Amino acid sequence: MALSSTLGLELRTAAIVLVFAGLTFAVVLAVLFKPKLGAIFERALDAAKWVLMYGIWLAFIALLLILALRVGRGKLDPDAAAVAAVLLIGTGALMSLGTSAGRKLLGRIGKASVGPVALEFVSEAREAAGLYAESEQETTKDGEEPLESLLSLRLRLEAKLAYIAKHLLTEDGDHPRHATFVTIGSLREDKLITEKEAHTATRIMVLREEELDAIDPREKQIFLVSATNVVDNIRASVHYGRVKKLLKSKGWFVVELPRGKLRPDLWAEKGDTCLRVVPRFEAGKKNLDKQITRLEERAKVPRVRRRLIVIPDRADQARVRSGELDPLVVKFSSLPRTISLLKEPKMLADSKATNGFAVDDLEAAKQFYGETLGLNYTVLSEENGLISLHMADGRDTLVYLKPDFTPATYTILNFEVDDIESAVDELISRGVSMERYEGFEQDEKGIAHGPGPHIAWFEDPAGNILSVLQQPSSS
Repeated sequence: MALSSTLGLELRTAAIVLVFAGLTFAVVLAVLFKPKLGAIFERALDAAKWVLMYGIWLAFIALLLILALRVGRGKLDPDAAAVAAVLLIGTGALMSLGTSAGRKLLGRIGKASVGPVALEFVSEAREAAGLYAESEQETTKDGEEPLESLLSLRLRLEAKLAYIAKHLLTEDGDHPRHATFVTIGSLREDKLITEKEAHTATRIMVLREEELDAIDPREKQIFLVSATNVVDNIRASVHYGRVKKLLKSKGWFVVELPRGKLRPDLWAEKGDTCLRVVPRFEAGKKNLDKQITRLEERAKVPRVRRRLIVIPDRADQARVRSGELDPLVVKFSSLPRTISLLKEPKMLADSKATNGFAVDDLEAAKQFYGETLGLNYTVLSEENGLISLHMADGRDTLVYLKPDFTPATYTILNFEVDDIESAVDELISRGVSMERYEGFEQDEKGIAHGPGPHIAWFEDPAGNILSVLQQPSSS
């Protein structure tokens, strides 16, 4: 009876060992030849791994229970049982550390704040990348493509920092520089990137793979996507920040004009001059044409003097729009000169101007200018003695009554004619006398034929000096 019980126990033990050995052998073979296996074998492999792992754990638990029962029955020394239990637990712990769940547990034990810190930098990365993710993508990634590794992001970020140092930071407007390297901290200190972008870029550089693996897989995916967008856009962010900083250094008041999730335009104001500035790192023809069309279709604000699209100096020269075009496309190094030429408008530059002169007898003036010279006029105020003469060029000349005035000693009105001889004959026939002045050679009609215009002078009833003149080309 004892022999049969012992034999049965050994057979059962051997069967269990053979089952586990077979599963282990199957797993090893599957791992070695995984590339050649189909999907059904991969599912079988996953099932075998699951059975093997949890079977081993059940075996450990069963051995611990057996140890406890044998100690309880007095068939095993308690000290030996304790040593065996410690060895079993230690072996199980070491095995668990080989799994992803074990590594996560180890990471949280080694750094208790990994969880909260991970959630914090995932949130910051999402905020840093999400606002402008669609505005300035240097590369377009398919959402189904596999996520970049942390190492790949770090290498791309270092390459772009080198590009920024070599190409963007040397475009310093009035004072070109020769930068050899740049850091995230210096870009943030110079306000060329946002604080959130700086935090995300810094974590890309210093974060360890174990720390990233220790967070929830979904949060890890969000961080990697957001971090990818920050790396994709960092050169565009630096270009945007440099345009904004340059405008401020030239005394312009600058604010951002929100455009939803897209990168804002800049509103720059100095005195009475206002600009709408669009910094664009991507200066390809398609991208620029899109921005030009957007601005042309947008109703221009009356206060905006000019709309500028600012591109890096390394952009194709042929795509720069110059002259009086609006919007104007300029390179970064040309921006200081461009805005310096946009002078504040003169206070009265666009105002309609009229001239005027006084007479001592308004009725005599109306008779002379209206009847003798044949000008149209309008009586503005009989009471105040005001009339307006309507000239051929559309300008009005005010004539006002001033009884105690003294006539000017210079010509107040010049009438240009095609034939001065005929004009003088007509004036004389209407009772107008031509004046003669010392220093001028005048013919019998009073016409001075000089190297310049031919001119003849006469006076109105108040003594104001007038003239008719003929340009040399009309002679």
